[in-house]
Amino acid sequence: MHIDRRLLGWGVFLVLLGAIPLATDQGWLPDDIGWWQLWPLILIGIGLSVMLRRTSLDGLGGLVVAASFGLIIGGSIASSSFPGFNGGCLGGSSGTGFAAQRGSLTDPQGDITLDMSCGSVTVTTGAGSDWTLSGTSDGGRVPDLERASGRLRIATPNDSFFGDRSDWQVVLPSAPTLSLSTTVSGGSGRLDLAGATLDAKREPLRAALAEALYQRLTNPAETDSAAATAAGSKPNCAGGRSATDAKRAAIGRPLSLRSSAG
Repeated sequence: MHIDRRLLGWGVFLVLLGAIPLATDQGWLPDDIGWWQLWPLILIGIGLSVMLRRTSLDGLGGLVVAASFGLIIGGSIASSSFPGFNGGCLGGSSGTGFAAQRGSLTDPQGDITLDMSCGSVTVTTGAGSDWTLSGTSDGGRVPDLERASGRLRIATPNDSFFGDRSDWQVVLPSAPTLSLSTTVSGGSGRLDLAGATLDAKREPLRAALAEALYQRLTNPAETDSAAATAAGSKPNCAGGRSATDAKRAAIGRPLSLRSSAG
């Protein structure tokens, strides 16, 4: 394989220019590194170029200079020096508060879709049929909303650069039966669905977890395997809770998630 040494420096520069923001965005690197403090490496690279000129290592200095520029500029992008990038989905600035959004799900069935590309989302429930959305984002931009009497979709704006860092607090209504789909492509989320009624046919995983937790509440001596496969009538929970109350409590157990990929 033949490497064109004239383009090698550009290749190193471009690789680091993209790799540093990507690594910071995914949480692999902290977003508070002082990348500009690496500027002396540029002088070192120039010095090496002068010292090693007309030797077999005459390209080393150029590579150091190219790598230095890639680290510094890429780190600047990752540290929010460029608009629309907020230095990592698991950290970084909290952004600016956007105008709170409200609405109602008046249909018996409510389809909820949450699509977060970068940041954090916290989902809780409230009485009645009203939902609310509050939080922060880069520049105070309101998330994309699609709302109807039986449907709600909240998504990161499609035209955001490198992912609009957002932090959402979503309160869903407990009155309708909910079908919930949540995607966190890069960041973290917490679902606390106490009091919510979920569509078991459309939420098989949550329903299965709720059934297993219910079995553990009513039959704590059973193993997880037996609890997950037990069938038949269920006695009341300790403390006088009914089967419905127990399953509602099981469904409502907070669920935390963290993701760096779709």
